[in-house]
Amino acid sequence: MQRKNGGLAAWKARQRDFQKSGMTRRAYCEKNGIKLSTLDYWFSRIRKAEETHALVEIKPAPLQAANAAVTVTMGRFRVEINDVAAVGALVQTLKALESSG
Repeated sequence: MQRKNGGLAAWKARQRDFQKSGMTRRAYCEKNGIKLSTLDYWFSRIRKAEETHALVEIKPAPLQAANAAVTVTMGRFRVEINDVAAVGALVQTLKALESSG
C-alpha cells in the first residue's frame, strides 16, 4: 500500500528540494500544500534514520614517560587521563576488549 504522502525516500527528495528553495519551512509548506507539522515530522524521521552510532577504534600508544597522558576525543566529548596507573589500566582494558572481540 502506498502512503498518502510517500515514504522516507520521497521525503528525502522533498527535503533536498526544500533546502535548494531557500524558503522558510512555512512558505515551502504553503507553496506545496503540505502541513507544517507533516514536514517537521518527516524531517525528524529522516534525521533519526541518518544518525549512526558507530564504534571508534582506539589504538593505544606505548607509554613513553612517567607523566604520560592519554586523550580520547569522540565528537564533542574529550577524556584525558594523566595518571600513569590509570593509563596502564586503560591500555590493559582495551587489549582485553580487542582480544575478546
